[in-house]
Amino acid sequence: CIRDRVFSPKGGVGCTTLAVNLAVALLEATGEETILIDADLRFGDVDTALNIASNTSLGSVVAQLDDLDDVLLAQCLVRHSSGVYVLPAPDHLDAADTIEADDLKQLLYRLAELGKGHVVVDMWSALNDCTLSILDACDHLVVVTTPQVTALRDVYRFLEVLDLLKYDLDKIWLVLNHCYLPGEIRLKELERTLGRPIAQTID
Repeated sequence: CIRDRVFSPKGGVGCTTLAVNLAVALLEATGEETILIDADLRFGDVDTALNIASNTSLGSVVAQLDDLDDVLLAQCLVRHSSGVYVLPAPDHLDAADTIEADDLKQLLYRLAELGKGHVVVDMWSALNDCTLSILDACDHLVVVTTPQVTALRDVYRFLEVLDLLKYDLDKIWLVLNHCYLPGEIRLKELERTLGRPIAQTID
């Protein structure tokens, strides 16, 4: 199973939209089972973006994970019309306070063991123990930013933290969203500022 995470230290840059489209694109390109997890523990919107309803959520699954075998765990996922299986964010804001980093890591491990496809996680814009537990268990980290100075500064700081933590920076793919730059020269300037190549731009 290939584990993909979508994150930005700056909110409102398009992480959820990118995570949803990435999950659908991976399923269409590979034909392999793809799971999309909404790990924005307080303000997750994946279910709204996909127009789905579910009786289960990340919060409820974590609370009973030890009692779920793989069959029951798989039944907690809701299948979108695209074929992507989804685990929505917790229903209530206070549920985030009950979820520990180790519990979240165990859930992601269990879900990754369900199949041989992809597990895409839409993360929230915070750097804490839960965030780091998600980052520890990933193969690719898609970091989303926009051309705004504040968004670029936050990404630069985030990359500095990862470097201090000895994180494997080769896992990181930078995506520049809402890209209205006038040309390649300006893009090169941004790459030089961030110290990393930009893997993809999105208009």
